[in-house]
Amino acid sequence: MARPIRAALAASAVLLFTMTWTLSAAGAQPQQLSVSFSGKTITAGGLTPRGQAIFFAEAQEPGEYTMMTYSHYERFVDADASGTAHLDIEADIVPTSIWAVVDITTGAYSVTAPPGGARKSRPIHGGLLRRSAGGDITGLDFPFAMASILVVRPGVGVWDASAAEQGAADEKGHGRGKIITPIPELRPIRGANPAPITALQGGDVVIIIEPQYLYFYATQVNGR
Repeated sequence: MARPIRAALAASAVLLFTMTWTLSAAGAQPQQLSVSFSGKTITAGGLTPRGQAIFFAEAQEPGEYTMMTYSHYERFVDADASGTAHLDIEADIVPTSIWAVVDITTGAYSVTAPPGGARKSRPIHGGLLRRSAGGDITGLDFPFAMASILVVRPGVGVWDASAAEQGAADEKGHGRGKIITPIPELRPIRGANPAPITALQGGDVVIIIEPQYLYFYATQVNGR
């Protein structure tokens, strides 16, 4: 089932829209996925037939007793023989949300906003993938006060983290206004032998979504 952070998604409009948006680091573009929205259902196409996808989302809406409520969704869904997967949630999808879908077999991915929503992508900068002196990608460095992080290593496993500035998943000792998440802080959530990882490698898909303003980064690691 979906994993809410503060409240469930809620809206009354029926949404039907298809938009595909795939970002990649330098190198070959991943296979293109399609994502559509209708009422309480998100549908992804172009997946590995009989494979599996992870749906990863942040959403926000005015609350009944608060200025804003926030929701987080993270769910694995099986694809059918045609490479299509459907995610049904508890309430209609709100426009103020960002949805990422990743094929955990191939690494193909899309980051998509419902109709009426804004796709607030951030350009991939050189420091996002933080490298050690030896050249390994051992951290993620981004200018958010909080974020949900997803890493997919195609065919191997899936890791996630919920990070906040000066929180447990934020490296200590840096200046304010950003988060540096060490890769070992990522939590293994799916894989044949799920285990912590110490560095990213070529082919890894990285999704970072900021829940308050719905900015996001999406990239696939090229090379080491």
